[in-house]
Amino acid sequence: MATKIPKRERKKNKQITKQEKDSFLLSLATSMIAAYIVLSFIKASLAHHYLIHLYVDSAVAVVALVIFLMQFKYQRSLYKTYHNSRTPMLITIASIAIGLVCVIIAYQTIDFSAVVLLIGLIATKKIAEKEWSK
Repeated sequence: MATKIPKRERKKNKQITKQEKDSFLLSLATSMIAAYIVLSFIKASLAHHYLIHLYVDSAVAVVALVIFLMQFKYQRSLYKTYHNSRTPMLITIASIAIGLVCVIIAYQTIDFSAVVLLIGLIATKKIAEKEWSK
């Protein structure tokens, strides 16, 4: 009796489509924006200077964290499906960690976390496009 091939196994030999590339890039941008909102909340809570109120800001940060985790899960599943290297995912995690360090160290001065996240976004995009062209 023949067994049905799982959908994930069928996609292994297939190249990534333009729609999936666009979906990945949109997911990447959304996750970076959500990460920035969470980092901004951490910065505001360290400085005790909230945009509206502690409860409202924390609710927005929790929603942004959930959105980030959902988008990150989608990106991870895309990496697993097409057996790409995890370098772009590691760059995303590293840029968020560096942004967190920037927020903690310089919490009352210029916000460098946005610049770090933007650099991480661009680097992740370039590496992912290079892997897709292989």
